[in-house]
Amino acid sequence: MKGKACKGLPPTSSLPWEQVEGPAAGTGICLSGGGLRAASFSFGVLQALQQKLGLVYGPTSAQYLTAVSGGSYIAATYALGARHHALHPEDYEAIPLLALGSPEEAHVLSHGRYLARNWFRFATLGVLNFLALVALFVWAGTLLADLAIIRPWVIKFLSEEFSKKVGDLLSAIDLVPIIWFVAPLAGIIMGLIRCLYADGGWRRYLLPLPLVVLLFALCGPVLIAAASYDHWWSGWTMLKVSATMVLALILLAGVMWLAQKVGITGVLARVLNTLAVVGPRLLGFYLLAFSAVYLYGFLKEGSHNISEAAKLLVFFSALLGGLMFSYVPHRASLHREYRSRLHSCFGVRRNGDAASVVDDPLLSELGTPVEKTIHFPRLIICATANVHVRKTGRGRFTFVPFVFSHDMCGVPGHFGAAFPTAKLELKREPAGVLTFRKEPLLSLFTAVAATGAAVAPSMGRYTVPSLRALIAASNIRLGRWFPNPFSVRAHRDVNSAKADGGIIARIWAWARRDRRLGPGYNELVPEILGFDGPRVYVSDGGHYDNLGLLALFGAKCAEIWCVDASPDPSGQAAEAGRVLALARDEMGIDVNIDLNRFAATRQGFYPFAHAVGEVTYSDGSTGRLVVVKLGLTRQSPNFLQERRHKDRGFPHHSTFWKQVYSTERMDAYRNLGYDSALRCLTDHAPSV
Repeated sequence: MKGKACKGLPPTSSLPWEQVEGPAAGTGICLSGGGLRAASFSFGVLQALQQKLGLVYGPTSAQYLTAVSGGSYIAATYALGARHHALHPEDYEAIPLLALGSPEEAHVLSHGRYLARNWFRFATLGVLNFLALVALFVWAGTLLADLAIIRPWVIKFLSEEFSKKVGDLLSAIDLVPIIWFVAPLAGIIMGLIRCLYADGGWRRYLLPLPLVVLLFALCGPVLIAAASYDHWWSGWTMLKVSATMVLALILLAGVMWLAQKVGITGVLARVLNTLAVVGPRLLGFYLLAFSAVYLYGFLKEGSHNISEAAKLLVFFSALLGGLMFSYVPHRASLHREYRSRLHSCFGVRRNGDAASVVDDPLLSELGTPVEKTIHFPRLIICATANVHVRKTGRGRFTFVPFVFSHDMCGVPGHFGAAFPTAKLELKREPAGVLTFRKEPLLSLFTAVAATGAAVAPSMGRYTVPSLRALIAASNIRLGRWFPNPFSVRAHRDVNSAKADGGIIARIWAWARRDRRLGPGYNELVPEILGFDGPRVYVSDGGHYDNLGLLALFGAKCAEIWCVDASPDPSGQAAEAGRVLALARDEMGIDVNIDLNRFAATRQGFYPFAHAVGEVTYSDGSTGRLVVVKLGLTRQSPNFLQERRHKDRGFPHHSTFWKQVYSTERMDAYRNLGYDSALRCLTDHAPSV
């Protein structure tokens, strides 16, 4: 994937491991996504590669270890252990790092139920997010009603005759009155929000002014006209209309799914996509309009003899409530809890004769110590950035790969679209719901949780526009917001980041912070509407490349070991085929490999669990690709073949439905990976 330098970005270098010129060199290992299934299978493969070739740490280690989602779980464990091994090799003289029977292996295999422990914490977060969502609609509706209340005090210069004529016009319209009432305000609010989250330029600073004037001019007449339709806003009618709209959204989501399966394109596809994006927004604005009309009808003069002081009290209470709410979705996100659970299982290293969970380290601490002679691969965690960007000759895309490493994080193939990792770590985020403590924006397991964020409002190639608003409003956010590598403002902000100084430095940093709508709204609103701006939402690496293979192609490796733990009972190797097609189309790389070797028999056995092919880079240099695939063969150990009967679904358990693994299941997948890698090494000796 080749891209032009971003206009206005500082002249920073590309990602340090990317290689454009020269012959292919070095060895890389990539671990695919797939939750605990992928983590356990990759664990066994890495044990075999270290035992036979020393590729994971030591003098003959590979140069790169890329990982996606589930593969990154165990990759993080290896990175922690390998660095500790480099600093304290005497701790590993009795039992090698993460070897068979090691303390680290026992800890990882026995903690596959990490999501089931303290399940009430997830339930509490869910209830809190639901209550916050209800409060948001009440507050937003109150604010809309407040606009009508304070309108006479704020905009005396506006013509009363104009407002009266607009109100009379809206009152005269009887066709689908709800839509007519919502549409003017919805369009203005959408325009304001789009300007607010623009990266910069005149749109952000000048265009909001006339939109604010229009909002004040139209809000009062619209609400007055809407309040006259009492029969539309009665409780029973409200329920019927709301239920109808929700069912329509569900039906629309089903139609969109069917259209994607059938492969509908052209005008019809664009119309369906537009409806899928607009539908949830209309439902949200409808609910807001109902709240506003109801509250305005209660507060308007003469209704309940409410005094002017009481109206002002309601207005400022709504403002205060909105400010309080802004912290709820930001602090109560599921990302932090998800990260903590992953850390409890995989954030482990040697401690004497046992293994213990260590504090989540900064990602910048995982580089190879310069003064040591024991080496280990560069860890590259592959995720997806849901950002609007133009690719050369390919038009506008809404997602690109995003990678984390100990020195640089950013978008491969785009000059200047990267940040120094240490600078990102200087940014601070709240460390919990009920705490004033701050934590670094980026750490090792923050990156691991981001690349494992399979469910989110924006999900790369899996994004469902019709469900985006629902997922965002429910605050189901496993990924994290990071500075946008294509944003000039984000680069200035990150490059100016400094360690915490004195009180003056803290006050100055607080004063110059870009707040926009507040921390919670700055995540909730863009997620609902699909915006990016100076920040970008980073989600599961599988939303772009579920193998982590493209990053190794970018490094121009001469030898690549690809661990594909995708669930594939038929052996079609669909994900491998898709990624290789991406490499051909975006990077000009051809791979000659026979993926039909994995085609399963009627009994579900693969003829082979590995395949070897030749990689031809765009400049003609060549390398070798070895794929080790998750699947049983007739040569697999009998106890693994028999496990299919007592553990239904093995070895292709669904990542979505099977989130909790027993020690026996994790060890079965580890054994399968170990056996598959040994058979591959027996058939194909390494060329490098």
